[in-house]
Amino acid sequence: MRVPFPLSTATVLFGCVFAQMAFAATTTKFITFNPASACTLSIPTTDTGVRPKASGFRNEGTVNNFVICSFAVEGRSDELTPYLDGMFLTFIPDRYDNAAVSFNCTAMDRTYIKATGDYSTKTVTIPAWASGVNTNLEFSPQDFPTSHLTGGTTSITCLLPPGVAVTGVVAYQNIGQ
Repeated sequence: MRVPFPLSTATVLFGCVFAQMAFAATTTKFITFNPASACTLSIPTTDTGVRPKASGFRNEGTVNNFVICSFAVEGRSDELTPYLDGMFLTFIPDRYDNAAVSFNCTAMDRTYIKATGDYSTKTVTIPAWASGVNTNLEFSPQDFPTSHLTGGTTSITCLLPPGVAVTGVVAYQNIGQ
């Protein structure tokens, strides 16, 4: 009489090895938002040229304006908070003079249960003659020494110059690490 036990054990071990390999694979999930709904004026006023458009959140005015863009991020089932691996805004120049422009953006990250959060400021530089070229500003967990980009309540506020538009609001998570 033949006993199929060794074959079954080998099959189970073989299946476990491949299941672990599949579990170890990392997939990056990008969560994109339309800037027309994800961004707003940080200091609301009726005298501004900043407005949501189908092609982005644009500063069509003549002065700098504070714009805040927020991220609504899905939580992972294996964690209490939806830690992000990064978030970024994409800018495009809409300038007639094609001059280079630089401006600051400050990201804020905090967990739901804390009143204060971590802040990180970076400078965006859009080169001269960059018409139609995207410039990305990215924040990662290393930019937030206390919260490590939990994604609980995250936002990026920029002093958006005239002739610049936010064309993308993106967060991403590496799933299966």
